[in-house]
Amino acid sequence: MFSSGKFVITQVIRGGTAWMYGLSVNDEIIAVDGKAGDKLQAAINDLKAGELVDIELTRSGEKMIVSVEILPPVIRDFEYIIMEKMSPQQQSVFNKLLPHE
Repeated sequence: MFSSGKFVITQVIRGGTAWMYGLSVNDEIIAVDGKAGDKLQAAINDLKAGELVDIELTRSGEKMIVSVEILPPVIRDFEYIIMEKMSPQQQSVFNKLLPHE
């Protein structure tokens, strides 16, 4: 998400590219395959499944480069409701399969 002149990861979806490659909420993306500044938005918008790219980012003030393969979008074809009291089996499924914080 673009915010205050920065591209910051605001959500990591279980099974998605960010999740698979260890990217975290609040990581700031600086460049994608060397494209930064004015070209960064276009670089992010143009990413396609199967592409191999280097993502330069900062995490807690530390710069790093993560090489990733862009995965297809995570598609959920169901909705769920979080219940106040879950059985141990429900909690187990929730923890393993559904995105949550």
